[in-house]
Order: sequence, then structure tokens, then C-alpha cells
Amino acid sequence: MLPQFKLVLRNYPGYLGKLHPGQLTALRNEWKTRLFETAQEVCEWVKNKFGIEYTPQGRCDLLHRIGFVDKKTKQLPMKVNEVAPTALIEKFEQLQAEKEADEVH
Repeated sequence: MLPQFKLVLRNYPGYLGKLHPGQLTALRNEWKTRLFETAQEVCEWVKNKFGIEYTPQGRCDLLHRIGFVDKKTKQLPMKVNEVAPTALIEKFEQLQAEKEADEVH
């Protein structure tokens, strides 16, 4: 019998990590509301919140275990709202038409 099947037959649960399920849920919720740029930032948040420290390898293992993917952040062009500038221009023109001769806008 292969060694990995012996572990299954013995009901070996494996390593579940330092964080319990409630803490993992809190980390996932924080991840949804905040952009962590580095794994170090994530571990600093975990240390401040739960008092648990990670080694560099433990950091990577934690992030992969909870679904983080290694991606380099990149800049994206801003989406332009075409309506906002025209509304601003119309408001400015209205103010210009209504102003007194010596007023400045």
C-alpha cells in the first residue's frame, strides 16, 4: 500500500494552520474590503489583529491555503464619466450668464 493511502486510512487530518476558522473568515472579509499589496502586509495585519506571527514560508502557505493568488499589481486607466464634465460646463455657463459685471467666478 502506498504511504499516502495509509494517512487516509488513519484519518490523519493534516496541518490546519495557526489561524482557527473564525480568524480565517475575518482575514477573508478584510481581504474583500482592502487591497493588500504584499504578503508582508497581510501578515502584519494578522499579527496586529490576532497576535500570530508567520515565517516567510508560512506566509506563502497561509495565503495559498485561503485562496490568495500571486499577482503583480498594475495600473489601470481610469474610466471616464462623460456626463459629469458636460454638467459642470453647463453649470459654469449658467453662472457666467447670471453674474454681475464686476463678479468673478
